[in-house]
Amino acid sequence: MRNQQGIYLFAVSVLTALVITGCGSNSNSPSAGTAPTATVISGIVASGGPIENARVDIKDQTGKNVGSGVTAPDGSFSIEIDPSFSPHMVMTATSADETLVSMVDTRVSTTVNVNTISTLVAALMSASGNPSALAAELASGQVTFDEKSIVANWGKVESILKPLLTALNTEIAGLRSGPAPANGTGPDRLLDALDIGITKNADNTSTIQISIKSAGEEQEMPVIRFTNSMLLERILKDNGITPTAIQNQAIQAANLPASGTSAQIADLLKRMTACFSLPVATRVDIAAGTVTAPQCRTLFKNDDPANYLHSGAVVGAASAFPGLFAESGTGAGYGQGTFEYRRDNGDIVFSFISVSKTLVSRREESVATPGRDGKLRLTGNQYRFAGSVNPMAEVRGYMQSGLGGLISTGYDIKIPLQEINDEKIVRVDVTSPRGVRYSLVRGSSSMTLPKLDSRFNPEVDDNSEIVDSSSAFVRLRVITATDSLFNDGKSAPAVPYTGERDLQLPRQNETDDTIASYPPRGIWTLAYFTANSQVPVATQAVRTRARAMSVEELKNNRPRVPLYSYYLTDESLKPLLDRLYSSSPGSGLYLSLQDLRSTSYAWSTLVPPPFTPLAPVSLRVMGTLLTPSSIPPFLDFVDNVDLSPDMKQAEVPCSFDTGVLHCDAQGRYLENTWLDGVQLLSRDNYGREFSYVASTLRPAQ
Repeated sequence: MRNQQGIYLFAVSVLTALVITGCGSNSNSPSAGTAPTATVISGIVASGGPIENARVDIKDQTGKNVGSGVTAPDGSFSIEIDPSFSPHMVMTATSADETLVSMVDTRVSTTVNVNTISTLVAALMSASGNPSALAAELASGQVTFDEKSIVANWGKVESILKPLLTALNTEIAGLRSGPAPANGTGPDRLLDALDIGITKNADNTSTIQISIKSAGEEQEMPVIRFTNSMLLERILKDNGITPTAIQNQAIQAANLPASGTSAQIADLLKRMTACFSLPVATRVDIAAGTVTAPQCRTLFKNDDPANYLHSGAVVGAASAFPGLFAESGTGAGYGQGTFEYRRDNGDIVFSFISVSKTLVSRREESVATPGRDGKLRLTGNQYRFAGSVNPMAEVRGYMQSGLGGLISTGYDIKIPLQEINDEKIVRVDVTSPRGVRYSLVRGSSSMTLPKLDSRFNPEVDDNSEIVDSSSAFVRLRVITATDSLFNDGKSAPAVPYTGERDLQLPRQNETDDTIASYPPRGIWTLAYFTANSQVPVATQAVRTRARAMSVEELKNNRPRVPLYSYYLTDESLKPLLDRLYSSSPGSGLYLSLQDLRSTSYAWSTLVPPPFTPLAPVSLRVMGTLLTPSSIPPFLDFVDNVDLSPDMKQAEVPCSFDTGVLHCDAQGRYLENTWLDGVQLLSRDNYGREFSYVASTLRPAQ
């Protein structure tokens, strides 16, 4: 499981460069008086690449923490455990962006690795299918295990992953207890080649999805789905698993990560960090807009940043890698690289975490190509246009007291306003993995879904142009957020049509089962049109890193899923409500922003200890500038600030960088500028977004 607090720990480690090796009994190494017969558990923590600064805790069957330590740069640890330990133990490694689990049954010193596969085994051995709950289940007596049962479940996983092991020509045993360096070679290649997602079900089981990263850029990845309680024979049959294929799709080594890929990615990120450690005057020539430092130029294909193009962005102060050209970029760090998939031309798509010196972290994605020296160099996806898709869930509340909120789940499409050869992109047809097409139209600051009338037809203005909705959130299912419906698991009916402009509800046919059937790493096709083009001027494919969660999954996986994690406090909203201009049942609240330079907000959490909620990564003020003399008679804007994990309040200034002029020369909101809503946005390591919106608008009655 991934977690935002872990990203914060990684951010701190990037800035402090503090490396602490494994420890036991609260020391970094055994004391001078340690007896020769001390019991030591050692191993490697890895998820693809080695995980540095991961905290490893070992709990025995009494629930006692018998040893703790922190991993070295190569992911290794060595922990002397309490002499009074019981032999059945659960090991948990909490790292920068995930929690991994392993099991051990021993009375003597031994080697036990903690990685993605051991976590899968832990899910099979957990009573609930939740590896993070295994230690508590062992302590309570819900679960018992010994060496025989551990070996049996590793054997079950080996049978499930047989096609992958065959293609890689490797064995799984080394990942459990052997010397398995996390360098993308030998059995460690298995960790690069798959991704595992685990979600809790209402019946106290968990659904496990294993995505095999064996597909090209336009081919869906094979997925193995089962619950933790399923027998092996049924898992193999239901997923069409043979020694060489999954669901009739052959697993071939040519489509899997090559040996050493994770080490290549780690090396690239290390070189990126070294580049950003240089003074800005050394990195670039700001006046010429060029990258000058050899340590930075060699990051790119053919040692030339001009070769980089990623989703319409080239290297520049106002485009890709803007931190290269700014003092604020100095000291940025890059790490936690993950292989995503191999493109048809051999380029490697990978994700990573970037951390600014103010501890703002982002999970980003790029594309690199192998150089003649074996090192990876950045090239980008070479796409002409920007466009991405993220699974998203949202709680939407209303500033008017007494109004019930809404819960939505679906996919948020992000496509900015763009041009080609001085012609505007006026339409983008987005096709989902299920073949459903959504046509986005040009809005004030981005491409959006059209506003729908009560018959679910796009509305048109006086110029016969389609009216935009200001939102590109495809809401597959929407229910009311009353406690009785969400908390007790009753079947909640879909919300019917609402006239609220930025809350677009397509004719909803998506059930929870349908939403859960979307592929985790599904391909969305984006076709871009100008006003004069009969065929797309460009067609691009983007891949999500996870699927949207169903409403039932959102309910069953709290508090791990941060849908209700944070909310804006009444105290921080009160100054805005004091600026109330008017309110009516049909049109909602009118809150003026005029003459303000900024608005301030504070937030709190409902998540009880010991759970750590996923911290917000951005705070957005969404508003409208009324322009009565134009068609349409309004312009939408979004002012945004990025947040670090420890922040609990922030100020959002009126911004000149939104593409919509809504501030005067002194940075104050213009006349006829109104607040539509405020959004807190969290994002997990798989790109899933969780939104809390306090809206000023009331749904039509």
